[in-house]
Amino acid sequence: MKRFLSASVMVLLLVAVALPLAAQEKGGTLEGVTRDANGEVLPGVTISVSGPTMMGTRSTVSDANGLFRLVMIPPGDYTVNATLSGFQAVKKDKVPVSLGKVATLDMTLQSGFGDTIEVTSESVMIDTTSSKVGANVTDEFIKAVPTDRQYQMVMSILPGAIEQNNPVMHGSAGSDNIYLMDGSSSVDPMTTTWSTAINFDNIQEVQVTTGGVSAEYGRGTGAVVNMLTKSGSNEFHGLARIAFTDTDWNTKPKPGNYYFDDATRYITEDPRWSANLGGPFVKDRLWFFVSYEERGKTKPTSVWETPDALLAAGATGDNAAYITQSDTPYEGHYAQGKLTWSPNSSNTFMAQYMDDPINIPNLYAYLGYDSRGQDADNLREQGGWNVIANWTGILSDNAFLDARFALKRNDLNNLPVGSGTTYRITNSAGTIYYGNATSDYRTGRDQNEYAVNWTQFVDNLAGDHNFKFGLEYLDIDLSYYSESYPGGEYLRYLADGVTPYYRYANFTSRQGWKDTTQTSWVLYAQDSWQVTSKLTLNLGLRFETVVEETPQGYKGIDWGLGDRFQPRLGFAYALGKSGENNFHGSYGRYDDSFGNYVTRTFVQTPNLDYQLQYWSVALDDWDPDRTYSYSVGAAYANQFVLDSPYMDEYTLGFEGKISDTMAWSVDGIWRTWKKGVEDDDGQLFSEFPDNPPADGNYVFDNLGKYREYKGVEVTLRKRLGADKFQFLASYTYSDTKSLWGDSDYATVYADNPFNYYNYWGSPAFDLTNMLKFNGSYYLPAGFMVGTNFTYWSGAPYNVYADVQTSADYEWGVNTFSNYFPEPRGSRKHASTYRWDLRVEWNVNVGRGMSFGLYADIFNVTNAQPVVDTNNYLGTLLIDEPGQQVTAAGESVADLLADFEATPTEWQAPRSYFFGATFEF
Repeated sequence: MKRFLSASVMVLLLVAVALPLAAQEKGGTLEGVTRDANGEVLPGVTISVSGPTMMGTRSTVSDANGLFRLVMIPPGDYTVNATLSGFQAVKKDKVPVSLGKVATLDMTLQSGFGDTIEVTSESVMIDTTSSKVGANVTDEFIKAVPTDRQYQMVMSILPGAIEQNNPVMHGSAGSDNIYLMDGSSSVDPMTTTWSTAINFDNIQEVQVTTGGVSAEYGRGTGAVVNMLTKSGSNEFHGLARIAFTDTDWNTKPKPGNYYFDDATRYITEDPRWSANLGGPFVKDRLWFFVSYEERGKTKPTSVWETPDALLAAGATGDNAAYITQSDTPYEGHYAQGKLTWSPNSSNTFMAQYMDDPINIPNLYAYLGYDSRGQDADNLREQGGWNVIANWTGILSDNAFLDARFALKRNDLNNLPVGSGTTYRITNSAGTIYYGNATSDYRTGRDQNEYAVNWTQFVDNLAGDHNFKFGLEYLDIDLSYYSESYPGGEYLRYLADGVTPYYRYANFTSRQGWKDTTQTSWVLYAQDSWQVTSKLTLNLGLRFETVVEETPQGYKGIDWGLGDRFQPRLGFAYALGKSGENNFHGSYGRYDDSFGNYVTRTFVQTPNLDYQLQYWSVALDDWDPDRTYSYSVGAAYANQFVLDSPYMDEYTLGFEGKISDTMAWSVDGIWRTWKKGVEDDDGQLFSEFPDNPPADGNYVFDNLGKYREYKGVEVTLRKRLGADKFQFLASYTYSDTKSLWGDSDYATVYADNPFNYYNYWGSPAFDLTNMLKFNGSYYLPAGFMVGTNFTYWSGAPYNVYADVQTSADYEWGVNTFSNYFPEPRGSRKHASTYRWDLRVEWNVNVGRGMSFGLYADIFNVTNAQPVVDTNNYLGTLLIDEPGQQVTAAGESVADLLADFEATPTEWQAPRSYFFGATFEF
């Protein structure tokens, strides 16, 4: 390994000296060929490009082969002029340049003199050199459809994406996506989920890559969400918005429906106002952009008001009658400031600051847990601030250099709101905690990011090449504090709410801070090699190191460049007479990334000293013969060297033009995840036969295949044209299988021996069919109608049970939960749909200013199907692990035959948002 690392360092140095180094994409490329009326190449033509998102005008001259190229163009619509003495000038308007794509635009000049020939371009652009799967979503599209103003929504409208707070893409977990904001990582370094929130009106364009991802992207196996935010321009521009919604205006829930996991649509906002402003300090040299958005919403929630209410519900069987409705707040703001400086046409500097602090005073109620009294809840503190500094140097029409430095500081704390003993009652109606919170959780999440990158176009070298090379470094500090029952005692009652069962008492110390550091070097090389005018090969290699260690010097993870070797191979072949259709495919390996779960397990913490006491019905008191004192330290051992979890992906697809503004595509995706990380306590001899028997130590090791996805998706997209119509429509058929409990951070939960039964099957995000339509139509007199429609198959769910090792509770603390008596995914919720509608009216009031009114209606048809249930079968019996599970008084088969899942969550009722905008 040391020899390999030494050789790798030499390779890095040679690459840094000999070749340029390329970044996450923050612009597009415009290239083409200039010709005369006879089709002959025309050298010496001056090509100039201008637009509102570009500083000044960029120009170049076509070479001896008529080729011209302009790199790092901000996404948007541009005016392109072509001039040459002795020829009529040509001007093309509305030429689209997209983030991370190559726009091809050939220019034909007529000989002679006369007025400039003007052409309006509305053509949909197909990048016939790309083997990626995905789509670009522009600001023009986003603002014309109903939206909850969360940028995850942009990813959710794409084919194959399952909408949720952290969207699921093509079988990946919600923590597997890669989020970039202005080229810098916006991923939470501990949970690897999305992090920074911004004013939704700040989005310029989002490139979402869902397959065939190139080597410049890594540390995740889901989608790459690459978002570019707005900047200043040569003209002052701004937007002010105010939005209102109130659950009192909305359609009421159907009888018995009391909880909706919808924190963005079925809410009260009081009101939500936002504004941004951009413009020049010095035209073509120094721009500014600032933004602010206030957050102050409340969400309907439901809680057990008292323990007596829980007991009454258990007696009557009517939970809804005893659950109290309340409103839970979410408060904070989003702020952003950006400076863009271009001292000349070749150099651009950008500096940006963002923050997004949020408080949620009653976290568990907000998350939908109806099992906690207000005194047993937690205060959530989340959010933080980011700083990004970037330099881009355009060295020529064929090369540019990019360097980036970013700081990310995000904390997340769940602080107790009560004090004293924590009490718990569980009966047939459910569970309630009261008296004090069950936990105290605090984290610090600091990340420093450094990158230097280069892109170089090389023509006529056995074809044409777009080389990209990159070197990046991540320095992450994570701190983690978790305390159970911070009041010092935990008392559990039996179902009658009177008889104690057991309690933890006399805590003298609890878990302390666990600090870890993670450092990562990244080296990648990518070549888009246009072998012929038809065939392009996209070849990439990515290497990563990851070292994760404790302050004491223990390295839970130590992966060198060879341990995270990720090849990316793709092809694209241009079909059709005009060569505008793209047949493409790819293979790629993607190493997963996760927070400090593995390494922080090994951090030594203060001993946890406590007593466990059991109640004696005969004595009507705590039984002195069953009082146990414990002193538990951090008993963990790592006896194996972990391999890095990874995913292998294959794609094959076709993209073709239907008309100047419409294109269609079909893509097949096959993904397999391997080397999942498992923490085994010695019970899984079939999976880890070399592990020692259970002795209180946990051993981390790798599983084999732990998830698989197969899918086919058909997409139809239309660019906005003279017909005033635009849309993105798709159908996805897929099949996902996984281990039970495969979670975020590439870890799975297979160490419980009872989980091992029926542990492979359909997870909750295995939605076989998904149909989506998102689009808008502009009507006369300033009116516009936009819509989102989504249909999806019902999500699988699983009946599960606890397995008790004996009926007399002698081993009551050893209850093995989540035993699956049926094959996983054998039951499904009903299929459902949601239709959202936007109606907007805009009027120009002169001097480039406009005023608008709009209404968003979510769930127009008020469909309120069940989307989640309580699937708990009860407590089953077993003498010891490995023997057959039985039921007390009734067979397991009979219990399953009589079982009906209890609804716990419904799709949110119809809701209305009203807003007004002023834009200039």
